Amino acid sequence: MCGKIVEQGGKEPVVYPMDLVGAIPNDFIVLAKTIDENLGKLDGLIHTEAEFSGLIEFVHYEAPRWLKEMQINVNSPILLTQPLIPLLQKPKGKIIFTLEDLAVTVKAYWGAYGVVKSAIAHFASTLKEELESSKVDVQIIMPPPMKTQLRSKAWSGEDYLHLIHPEDVVEKYIKMLA
Repeated sequence: MCGKIVEQGGKEPVVYPMDLVGAIPNDFIVLAKTIDENLGKLDGLIHTEAEFSGLIEFVHYEAPRWLKEMQINVNSPILLTQPLIPLLQKPKGKIIFTLEDLAVTVKAYWGAYGVVKSAIAHFASTLKEELESSKVDVQIIMPPPMKTQLRSKAWSGEDYLHLIHPEDVVEKYIKMLA
């Protein structure tokens, strides 16, 4: 995605690796301070976090698995977004949330993944309304089914020939950031 942004005249994106499983609130605050000190602003934040271990009946869900999915898919995007909002207000930045069709993920056997997708959809809608009159534009994208490892865990018998590749969706994100 970084290469396509630059190809279309955008600035070189900055990548800041972080272990979301072990991240604590202060890690996100340090990230925001680092961006502020080195760049002074943030043009966009794209949320694509996804941890999914596969479909399983709730009674067999192990607590570590549940906590890991909650940490990566809910806590991390929320705790990351909060300290970055002031930096996003400087250039009239954008926050993009990647959501899924809740009619699919709020069914039996989807466990924590179904819960987190509902939570993030709610958070994105709440944040969009709260930041409506600010310089931060909150947008939501729901990509079509794609050929990914995550999808193969839920739809192992699916014929993948009809699915698009994640690279084919990048253009939508770039247009949203423009």
